[in-house]
Amino acid sequence: HTILILSLALVGTGCVSKQTYESVQAELATCQEEKAQAEAQVITWEQRFDREAQRWESVGTSISEQVPRALSELHTERERIIKLVPEQVQGEV
Repeated sequence: HTILILSLALVGTGCVSKQTYESVQAELATCQEEKAQAEAQVITWEQRFDREAQRWESVGTSISEQVPRALSELHTERERIIKLVPEQVQGEV
């Protein structure tokens, strides 16, 4: 913005050469292009962050559902195995 204001002020007063004006205009165009690229990168990173946050939430939900189920299955299997072991051995263990 500063470059634009400066270039307009200098052109308005007629105190700048055409070469200087064109140079400032080229610099302004470069800055605007870099700004647009940076803004596009910000959008890309925000989208990536949102995807990763959703994936993390999904993993957390999956773990919260599967761990209790796995513990229940282990407990059931343990009980089944204990019933298969003779009582004398159960007392020794």
